[in-house]
Parts: sequence; structure tokens; C-alpha cells
Amino acid sequence: MLPLTQPKKTTNWPLNFTYFSNLSSMVKAFIESRSKKIHNWINPKVVITPNICLVTDMDIIAKHRHIYTPEHNEFRERLRNFFNEELEPYQSLYKLDKYGTFSRSMFEKAGAEGLLGVSLPKQHGGTGDFRLAAVLWQEQMYAGCIGPEFPVHSDIVMPYITKYGSEAQIKRYIPDMLAGKCIGAIALKEPEIGNVMKDIATQAIRTEDGWMLTGIKTKIPNGLICDLVIVAAVTKPNANSVEDMISLFLVENGNQGFIKSKKLEKPGLEAENIAESLFFDYVFLPEDALLGEVNKGYSYIMEQLPIEDLLHAEKTMASCEFTFDHAQRRIMKKRASEMVHTVEQINKKLAHLRDHISATRMFIDGCIYSHIIKTLDADTASRARDMAKRVQDYVYRECIKYWGTLSWPLGGGMNFPSRSEQLSH
Repeated sequence: MLPLTQPKKTTNWPLNFTYFSNLSSMVKAFIESRSKKIHNWINPKVVITPNICLVTDMDIIAKHRHIYTPEHNEFRERLRNFFNEELEPYQSLYKLDKYGTFSRSMFEKAGAEGLLGVSLPKQHGGTGDFRLAAVLWQEQMYAGCIGPEFPVHSDIVMPYITKYGSEAQIKRYIPDMLAGKCIGAIALKEPEIGNVMKDIATQAIRTEDGWMLTGIKTKIPNGLICDLVIVAAVTKPNANSVEDMISLFLVENGNQGFIKSKKLEKPGLEAENIAESLFFDYVFLPEDALLGEVNKGYSYIMEQLPIEDLLHAEKTMASCEFTFDHAQRRIMKKRASEMVHTVEQINKKLAHLRDHISATRMFIDGCIYSHIIKTLDADTASRARDMAKRVQDYVYRECIKYWGTLSWPLGGGMNFPSRSEQLSH
């Protein structure tokens, strides 16, 4: 693994990311706070034609952001080669892969390349550097590869086990998960109630030698191909507060009574292998299937929620950047006589969208840095997720308004513009 160092707390961040009230103030603060040199790094103008300018370049943006080092950029190149060679050419196969066989092989290839669980603590086989995970999220979207869902496996499921699991659980699951041989998922949502923990209906009833799990979970990424799923269930129904009524359990594929439904067939989500439902029909679980302490599941979920929000924010923003970059490059190929708007109007609109994207990207990078130094709170992470979605929706709408379907990426298994709603699942 790469020998990476944590950023110093004196890193030059001229903005206070906690107090942005709206996008317009962010854009203004972003422009006013950057020197001309840094501004040109983030917003290069590369002339493609004598009249229309390409106002952004993802390579330059990615390699000159303050939170990343040359070692991260080396890892970025490794990822880019892997996604371009192993995933991007085969995205169309996901639509035909109803049982996730192709995705399973991709997990094993990623594991063999050392790309899974990179942010885990060193003692558990990772590097301890969260920025490597963020680079992976970005590059997977930049390559136009929505799936497989490596981030859910590596950066949501595995940290639950390493942080709250017993030594026996860590030794049992983490080595195979790093190798891509044991694929993880997490099941919180239920029919009708979504993520409302206080209305959760799945129950785990204690027996003489373990637990009996009953209930239904819905729309689970990696649910179709998972070997291990973390399930939230009520273990103390008469508790005064939701904080004391939920526990988490590790359920292995193959347990009697554990049934997977068919793959969720929704355009744009084929590669994520989302199971429509997971059924737990009186599944017996031994005592060692309990993850962490009994009735502490709610607090564990709340502790990990900022990471999930940050993951969605990063993926949404990378998807937005990918689409915007593609839109520009497609526009360059159009003849002036074919364009409805003037060159000046196009350049002005591209620059306007560029400023929104750059400011939001800077805010999300600030959240990543805050997480590294352990100051990221749930409210800021949630705002980053919402902000990324709003900017993505705005960029998609403006691209359609100005350039129609010309601006949408071709291939890569991506279906726009509904992707912005899909990412919020």
C-alpha cells in the first residue's frame, strides 16, 4: 500500500465551510478567495476551436486540489487504468447480467489489485487514508462506471465491522472482503418507511442460544450478490426511545430463511446489483452474529451516517463533472451553423455552470478534509449531499435547455438525467 501522510492542520483553506448559506455566496467567496494561479489551476481555459473554450479539465482539476498529494495522483492513475481497461468497455454487460455473475468477478479483480478497503486502518489491511477512498469514488464516476458498488462494500460495510465488530468477526470476514471474495451489503430500508428508524418493523427475538430474525428490507445495493449483509432490527420493542431499541446483525448468504428477490430493473442502476427485497423468514442467528452491543445499533448508524452522506455527495459531484465535461466536448464538435445560441452565450453559460461546479467541489473537498481531522459533523455532511444534488440537477437542466440530448454521455451504462434522483437512494 502507498505510504501516505495525513494533511497538516495548517493546510491553506481560506473558507469556513460550515457557514455557506447558499450557492451564490459560495460562488462569490470561491472566486474572491483564490489567487489567479490557483483559479487557473481549477478553471483552465483550453482552446478547442478559435471561438469556443473548454472551461474545465478533470485531469487538471483532480491533480491540483489541495487535499491530495502526488501519491494520491499515482493511485488515481492506477484506478483510471483499471476502470478504463476492466470496467468501462463492459458496462453494457450489466444489463444482461441478471444474477450478478459479472460483478462478482470484478470484485475479485479489484481485490487482487488492492483497490478494496483502502481507507481501513493499517492493522486491518488498509492504508488509513480516507482520501484514497474519495479518489476511487471520483474515478469510478469519471470513467462512466456506476457499478459495481465498490464504495458500499469498502467504505460503508467494512468500517462497520472493523469499528464495532469483535476480533473474531474481523478475522472471519475482513480478509475475504479485502480480496473481493466476500461481498458486503447493508440493509436498513424497509417497504413504505424508507430510512425512518423509529418505524422499523424487522425484529430479532432472543432465543436460548441466539436470535430469530424476521422482516423485509428493500432496495439494497449489492443485495443481489452479497455474501454478508448488515441488518438493522428491533431487539427492544418496548424501549422509550429509538436510540435503545435497534441492534445490528451480520447475516451470511445461505442462512436458512434468508431469501433474495430479483434484481431491481431500473435504467441506470443495472450495475449496482440492487435487490428489490431481502426476506428474512425466521432466520436463526447465533450469538456471535450480533454486531457490537445489543440495542446500540441506532447510535452506530448515526455515527456512520456522515460517511454515507459524504459518499453520495462525492459520487453525485463526480457524476456532474463527468457530464459537464462530456457536454463541452460534444459541443466542440458541432458546427456554428448548427447551434441555436451564439458563441458568446455558450461561453457565458459554460463559465456560469463551471463556477457552480467548482465552488461545490471545493466545499465537498473541505468536508473530506474535515472528516480526516475528525471535525465533520452530520449536519455539514448532509448539506454537502443536498448541495451536490441541487447543483447536479441544475447543471443537467441547463445542459438540456441549451444543448438537448447532445450533452448526455454515450455508453457507460449511464442514463441521464434521472441519475441525480437515483444517487439519493
